[in-house]
Amino acid sequence: MMFPDFISGLITTLGKGLNMRIVLVYDQLGEAGGAKKLIATLARGLEDRGYTVDIYTSYYRSGKTWGWFDDLSVKPLFDDQPTLLEIIEGFADLDLSKYDCLITSGQGAKMVALKNRVTLHYEHSPLPRHLEHVISEEGIDIFKERDSVATSKLPSIITNSNFTKKGIKEYYGASCPPVKVVYPPVDPVRFEPTNGSYYLSVQRIAPYKRVNDQVEAFRKLDDNLFVIGSLAIGFEDYCLDLISKAPDNVKFLGGVSEEKKHQMLAGCLAFVTTSEESFGIAPVEAMMYSKPVYAADRGGFRETVVHGKTGLLLQEPYDAKLVDGIREYPPYLFDQETCRKRGMLFNKDRFVERMYFFLEQTFSGIN
Repeated sequence: MMFPDFISGLITTLGKGLNMRIVLVYDQLGEAGGAKKLIATLARGLEDRGYTVDIYTSYYRSGKTWGWFDDLSVKPLFDDQPTLLEIIEGFADLDLSKYDCLITSGQGAKMVALKNRVTLHYEHSPLPRHLEHVISEEGIDIFKERDSVATSKLPSIITNSNFTKKGIKEYYGASCPPVKVVYPPVDPVRFEPTNGSYYLSVQRIAPYKRVNDQVEAFRKLDDNLFVIGSLAIGFEDYCLDLISKAPDNVKFLGGVSEEKKHQMLAGCLAFVTTSEESFGIAPVEAMMYSKPVYAADRGGFRETVVHGKTGLLLQEPYDAKLVDGIREYPPYLFDQETCRKRGMLFNKDRFVERMYFFLEQTFSGIN
């Protein structure tokens, strides 16, 4: 495989011995999601370069992660889903000294820095969202105290967008390590794009995803909306109520396979999202399939969707603005090739190359 010049010149340090053992540590692999795909992509990218890679996680469900890790070495700490405090304790006590290079990702996994020297840390958000739903007030205090100590031991933080970078720097203040941005990996297209007759939305179903705004918007539109996503744990009653009250032109498909998701992306008219995401992989996947994106003007969407070129960035109220946007700027007004090229900027090869660059750079600095 050919590398850019700036990568080729740096392979020497990490390439001194392809017997180097690398360990990736991530919070949990109990469900599919963009952060999990990032770990699988990075592990395979390093294995392709000849390294031995193990993945430590709190717990693992192969059937729930679309087979991403089936051919990788995964070492779960627990047989069943642990509490957040159990995850913190499990990672804090983990001895990984036998590995030459340690990469962590996620707030729980970061706790291994309390006893181990971390080479690189990839963070997806400044702090886990909605902690109050999964941990007590006392537990939150314990978590924040340990998180502060663990963060202070990191040589640097890699994160998924400038939006998240700003949040991390604001949260940790003067004690924050250097923060750099590497956009997450997006898979190549699997199907030939077609001009379908429906809009598509992909996310977990929860109040903070604002799927209700999508439902209310399409209540006023004649078009069909298909919603892909499993019910978020802890919000089952909300989700079931939302689904039961949806109009006939809004269909909830639940969690689907990765293959089915790509098939739906290839055949939709356009992609719709009203949440706030640190990055947001699904809209980028849609653009790779030459589809425009109607997204809330928030978070990482401001870095991926080019307003007026590859979609629209919507102001509040999102339900009303989504209706106006689709009526005034329907999908056929957006150039498909422009959308495709924008999506291709976030391909997984570029992600692996950038991560390898920072890994080599950081590894050189701490050895």
